[in-house]
Amino acid sequence: MVSKSNYAVILGVMLVVLFLFQFTGISQDVVLRSGENPALGEALTVQEETAAQESFEQETEALASGKAGAGNAEIRGDAGFAGGGEALLRTVESWCEAQKRALTQYESLAEAAADPDGPALLVADGAALAQEAEQEALAELGGQGRSVIVSTLPPAEALSSSRTLRESLGVREVVRESLDLDGFALYEGLLLGGGETFDELPLTVPYVRLGAACKVYAVGVLEEEWFESLENEELPPILWRAGNGGGLTAVVNGEFLEAETGTGLLTGLAADLTNLSVYPVVNARVSAAENYPLLAEENEEQMTELYGQGSVNLFRDTIWPGLAGIFYDTGESLTALCAPRLDYTRPLNRDEDLAEFYYQQILKLQGEIGLSGMQVSDVPLEEKLSQDLDYLHSVLPEYEIGVFYAGSLAGSEYEGLLGGVLEDVRTVLADGFGEDGRLFSYLENGAVRLSVYLDGTVHEEEDDFLLRCMQTGYAYCASGVDLSRIVFPESEDDLWNNMSLEWARLYRPYRSRYAYFDALTASQAGRRVREYLAVSYDGARAGDTLTLTAGGGETMYFMLRTHGEEVVSMTGGTFEELEQDWTLLTVTEGTAAVTLRQRDRSEYAGKE
Repeated sequence: MVSKSNYAVILGVMLVVLFLFQFTGISQDVVLRSGENPALGEALTVQEETAAQESFEQETEALASGKAGAGNAEIRGDAGFAGGGEALLRTVESWCEAQKRALTQYESLAEAAADPDGPALLVADGAALAQEAEQEALAELGGQGRSVIVSTLPPAEALSSSRTLRESLGVREVVRESLDLDGFALYEGLLLGGGETFDELPLTVPYVRLGAACKVYAVGVLEEEWFESLENEELPPILWRAGNGGGLTAVVNGEFLEAETGTGLLTGLAADLTNLSVYPVVNARVSAAENYPLLAEENEEQMTELYGQGSVNLFRDTIWPGLAGIFYDTGESLTALCAPRLDYTRPLNRDEDLAEFYYQQILKLQGEIGLSGMQVSDVPLEEKLSQDLDYLHSVLPEYEIGVFYAGSLAGSEYEGLLGGVLEDVRTVLADGFGEDGRLFSYLENGAVRLSVYLDGTVHEEEDDFLLRCMQTGYAYCASGVDLSRIVFPESEDDLWNNMSLEWARLYRPYRSRYAYFDALTASQAGRRVREYLAVSYDGARAGDTLTLTAGGGETMYFMLRTHGEEVVSMTGGTFEELEQDWTLLTVTEGTAAVTLRQRDRSEYAGKE
């Protein structure tokens, strides 16, 4: 029998729970009836945005001038760049900017070796190692205890003729000067996401065999009988690390560093060359429905032929339930990039209740509505956007459009509209990487550009490898699906039944492995990116304690990469182990202290 006192406690708890549920419902109802954009409630103020941009620009300028950088090379060391082309230099610059490393440029490794007090970590062009002076400089850098990441394997002729070069790179012998491979197998540990075989990413590389002391991160794969009979140590290495005197040399056998994957690979390699590595990350997953919702009838004849109804009914009654199901199932936050119209040469005929319907439904998913710049007509962009915003403001007068989807538009086509017709836009989503190759950048009027680098309905091996690199380097993923393809289909892949199947099928196996990062709308991610760009940090380790000092935002995120150690406690923030030796630190105070301990050796060895 329940006593009166226990009954009173139980009744009280039930009333509290009931109140909380009612309060949550009331709060959501208030927001829905207000017509506002709740995602902007988490945005920085104008003053905070200005301060964040100024902090980013000042820090970037100081790093570029070599006047900034950490005193403790174990936590935040500077970097050097020796020779190499513009593509490799851009990769290294982007990586240094992301990790807040000061970059020193040298004409050659010989010049770097003549500066023994220079950066402890250098990135060098492997092709230059055909020169004897550069070979000797690489060995000398190892003798100084400095580490070098070599961007490509030197020519086979140079390797065969120089014992000094082979020893510095860990190469025992050259088997073939050139070998065509189907792809490569990536081992666990170098990048987030675990090991994987990419057998549809062909590459041609020199085939070498390594010394026994080398640590291999990836090997080539080839579906031929002679190849399949090779022992593990005989497989052609693609990524590896070798001892070089008192330093280390990491070698990239291929042109991976001169592509979008470069910053992620540099992050993984640099982290493996040090006992402990800490660097800032964004911690954001963004998922966009591009050109959705559609608020006007478009391409009626073909829509009726394919679906037996017009585009408005199709998007509302068929596509919305399926789209909502995908986002409920995956836990993603929906950013709906509205295309009020696609063809601006036709008479306008819209249902004014439609915008209100989508507003209610999208906010129930904790989503956000942005505005797309896409059209199939040729109306000047400013005129198109003015028409769109006039209509949206007439039906949702309190809703501020904070996100603009630029798609494949060049920055010069829309930047001048920021602060003008796009006066409320603070975040721009654009396809691919920026014109400068960067993932994020500031635009005119202080808006920030975020790259959408994945198509939600496609996931080839190159997409999977890119995703691993971006998650390792930035903890940032942004994917989109262009739903205007349904209205103007070019193939069967653009039919909704096929598109929705691929969208739902690909999300779970490839995106869910990174579910430990936060799912955000574009505006929420825009704030994270601003604070990430503005971060300044330093740290030092004493015994088992890592002390991290950071500034630039209320909450800052860092990736901690260890080797055989785990975090057991933290003050000044929280921590979450993502994978073995990879931990996400959430810093909420100016100084955080992280306590580490060695993993059980048998447990650690068993998982290697």
